[in-house]
Amino acid sequence: MQNRRQFLRETALGAVALTLPAAEPARIVIEPGDAGSFHRRLAERELLRGLTQLGLQPSIGPAGAGPSIALRVEPRRFKSTEASEIAAEGKRITLTGASDLALVYAVFDFLERQGAFFGMDAESYPLEPVRQLVLPPA
Repeated sequence: MQNRRQFLRETALGAVALTLPAAEPARIVIEPGDAGSFHRRLAERELLRGLTQLGLQPSIGPAGAGPSIALRVEPRRFKSTEASEIAAEGKRITLTGASDLALVYAVFDFLERQGAFFGMDAESYPLEPVRQLVLPPA
């Protein structure tokens, strides 16, 4: 039979073991785009916040040797103003939208592919950190 002191010591040690990271989180660079509209800034901030919630270490800056995500608006590529595309080439991921609002849709689509869920009342992210990004086929 355990006394209260032994129980608290064992549960405290177990809690510390659960919070220690198993591996170093991946660092991803979000390439800054034009200052743009409210929606473009929202897309950049939501991507930054979402990647952090997924257990990654995103930063905003120029692309380096590691993985990077570029946000682009190219209205001539799409027929609909709400169309978007997620493409990956090597270590570079490009989220492209027909408009600034479509870019926000692309960001949420990308985060959903990584395991995030956006509901009416709140958002939900996986408990375990992401080990590998899920990308659409080329």
